[in-house]
Amino acid sequence: MTRLEDKIREVLHKSFMHEEPSTCLKEKTITALNQICRPERSKNKKLTRWAVTFAIVFAFVFSVNLFPTFAQTVGKIPLISNLVELIQFDKGMNAIRERDKGVEEAIRSGYGANINKTAVSNGISFTIDNIVPDQKRMLISFSVELDQEKYKDIKSLWFNNMTLSDDQGKTIVRIKDGKVDFDDPQKNNWISRWITGPGESQEGPTGQSGKLAGWMEIVNQGQTGGSPSTITMDINGFRDATHSSGHESTKILAGEWKVTFSVTPGLANAKPLIYEGKDFVIKKGGYDLVLKLNYVKVYPTVTSLKIDVVDKKSTPYPGFLYKMHLEDETGRIYKHIDDEILTDSGNVRPQFESAYFTKPKELYLVIESIGIRDLKIEEMTPVNMRVKIY
Repeated sequence: MTRLEDKIREVLHKSFMHEEPSTCLKEKTITALNQICRPERSKNKKLTRWAVTFAIVFAFVFSVNLFPTFAQTVGKIPLISNLVELIQFDKGMNAIRERDKGVEEAIRSGYGANINKTAVSNGISFTIDNIVPDQKRMLISFSVELDQEKYKDIKSLWFNNMTLSDDQGKTIVRIKDGKVDFDDPQKNNWISRWITGPGESQEGPTGQSGKLAGWMEIVNQGQTGGSPSTITMDINGFRDATHSSGHESTKILAGEWKVTFSVTPGLANAKPLIYEGKDFVIKKGGYDLVLKLNYVKVYPTVTSLKIDVVDKKSTPYPGFLYKMHLEDETGRIYKHIDDEILTDSGNVRPQFESAYFTKPKELYLVIESIGIRDLKIEEMTPVNMRVKIY
């Protein structure tokens, strides 16, 4: 066995241990690699060499994409560092994984799709790299590759004009003159919740390719329906955001880029795990509330639930603010991401990191504290209540 094979196997073992993947995944991958690399597996030495090469390449690509520690380690080896940059999931998706551990679990489990569709204009290549979609939420990662001679000093970009639309032509998000347009008259259940421009949150050098990575999160505000079957991103110009925020920059990089991609039906229509809710009472700090956990829906990318106010005897205020999270029987915490909607009745639809792929035996809603939804009042009252979901 060559020194390169030994090195990759050594780093692969170390990275599996550091990243703590499932035991099944670890054992199957390492066992397959060990078996196929044995010279005695075949009397045909040429075939064995090809088998070894295939096994090494497979394990290398697999590990670079699923295990950041492995990618960082082999990225320090001369010559291999360029290969890592080429085959690794784009930096935009890695940024999402660091932000949301539920998405990290989804990607580890092979959930998501490579798109790799590119449009080129004026020495700038724009690519939709990957998506992680379901009926409730979609994460889109993209990248920009610059002509290094023409744009060598640019480290960050923002959209000058951009429209993201669905298969019906309805706008999901629109940016006009560098600003997100919240007044678009078209009604669409899918809206944007977060956009990071190419290179905006990227740390360190862009590498020899000059790639700038970014990502976008869109969510479904409706109670039913899947994600669009196709999505189109239409861009007219970028703004150089290297030294200022995108909407303030006056340096425009002219060009037009249009990319349309399909959303894999099996991912877009993935059924959530649904659990029935229950009533519970909060009687602390002057609060006397009867609340109902209306439903809990665990999607591949997000856990969504609905809390209704059944009776509020203690306060005339219409709504409440909750500091909360989900927790399983092992003590693992699933962070509160955002509130999908707050109503005048005090009802709320909060969203959390997904528990879809971790499959806990028990899951709890933990309300840490509660406050009144009033701009003049910021005080939160400790509650520390655990409500068992299942």
